[in-house]
Amino acid sequence: MPLKIDAPLFIDVAWTLVGMDEESYNEAFLANLRDYLKVMEEKKQFAVIVPVADSDAGSPDKKEAFTASMKHCARRIKDCVSVIGFAIPQEADSGYFCDELSQKHSHYVFFSRDEKVLENKSIVRY
Repeated sequence: MPLKIDAPLFIDVAWTLVGMDEESYNEAFLANLRDYLKVMEEKKQFAVIVPVADSDAGSPDKKEAFTASMKHCARRIKDCVSVIGFAIPQEADSGYFCDELSQKHSHYVFFSRDEKVLENKSIVRY
């Protein structure tokens, strides 16, 4: 019998829910996200985290803060086997975003819809 693998669930994670900066990280939200991902793990389901900049991320400082917030999110869910990786948000610098999250999460796969980003053959289209 062939192995059946379901498509991963793409989970939007809003910047404002994670927290906009180090002083405002929402640990309760991140704990709930982790719990949800652990349930997915038990069911042998997989997820891709899709960062959503639901606030202005236009300036370089804001882009850096957005990436730092998602890096913090990644740290809080690092033990969730259900997480395949992260989508690269359009609001972030793709190289910086991948480098930052890969520092302690080298197993993550990165996903994008941006043709320029997809020139990097290690990034997957979604």
